[in-house]
Amino acid sequence: MHINKQLMCYFKKYKLLLITVYIVCSLAQILELIPVYIFGTIVDFIIKGNLIEVKKRVIYLIIIFILFNSLNIIETLLTVRLRNRITNDIKEKIVKKTLKLQMQDFNEIKDGQIITILENDSSVISSFITDDIPNMLISTITIIISLFLILKLSLNLSIIALVMIPISMITSYVIGKFVKKYTIKGRELSDNYLSFVQEFLTKFKEIRCLSIQNIVFKTYNKSINNIADNVMKTSMTNTVSNLMSSLLISITEWIIIIYGAWLIINKYLTVGTYVAFNSYLSRFSTSLKQIFTYNIHVQALKVSLIRVNNLFEYTEEEYNKLGEKQKIEGEIILKDISFSFKKIKHLY
Repeated sequence: MHINKQLMCYFKKYKLLLITVYIVCSLAQILELIPVYIFGTIVDFIIKGNLIEVKKRVIYLIIIFILFNSLNIIETLLTVRLRNRITNDIKEKIVKKTLKLQMQDFNEIKDGQIITILENDSSVISSFITDDIPNMLISTITIIISLFLILKLSLNLSIIALVMIPISMITSYVIGKFVKKYTIKGRELSDNYLSFVQEFLTKFKEIRCLSIQNIVFKTYNKSINNIADNVMKTSMTNTVSNLMSSLLISITEWIIIIYGAWLIINKYLTVGTYVAFNSYLSRFSTSLKQIFTYNIHVQALKVSLIRVNNLFEYTEEEYNKLGEKQKIEGEIILKDISFSFKKIKHLY
């Protein structure tokens, strides 16, 4: 099954819940953005000494606060329920498929790989659907609304802010390639690690009898060091990505502060408008940064979908679905069997 079709299967099965969650997320985010503009108008009315308009806008803020938190509670409850259902559904399919595997295929697959797919990859897929997609939707809505408002508030300051978009896109594209590479390697290392741990626990007696504890420990130590090295590389890549984004955002904000101050001093911009612009610019920059970091989550999702898909491509073996014991016709004949023992000292 193609990975896109595989992902769409979960969308179709839970489309009503998903649509509800996405709508609630969108409405909540729109409500969260409105107070920023109201705060800007409050500053201007305070400067003008108009207390009546200030009181009106405070009432608006209270109403928005109640609506936003109500939607936020609904979103949380729906998301938790949906995440649990999707995760359990994926795990059930993985276990059913594993039980139907032919023995030859099962022996080729590492035990750690099945465990990692069951516990890690299933969580990655369900979290992407229930958490990452709503977050991407929220970031997209924030970018669209914030961009519209900053353009409306000040076109000159907006031009400076828009310079960060192409640079962020290029950075995200380059970093995403490295992250995918380290993610694939990390899953393979995790498979090997879990397989090794399970094997040495089940073969503990044999290890003691052969006195190969040091060899086993060295192999284990090498495995955890490889995992640690890969985690360090992934962390460094993410750190560089965050540093580049933060540097770009900070430089943009510094330029806007200087230019905005000049506009206010020369009466081209009001203080309230500048406050609202900076607030929306901050939301715009943060959401833009998040949108491009979601490329990392997408790469991790692709790896998980491929791993699950590879498991489902194995040929299934028919089995007794009713779980009844099957009667096997035949007989076992033992002939000419003899035993002899030598008298030896007990080795207790």
